[in-house]
Amino acid sequence: MVLNTSFNLRGEPMVTTPDNAWFTFSTSGIDALAFGPYLVEK
Repeated sequence: MVLNTSFNLRGEPMVTTPDNAWFTFSTSGIDALAFGPYLVEK
């Protein structure tokens, strides 16, 4: 497991909202996102 403690993409601000988290997850190479009680995988 790799944990990026500053959840963001290069050149983007840090993720601070669920909308930001979803955008970053969907436009990056991240394989999975723990989102509250859910685990979303590509």
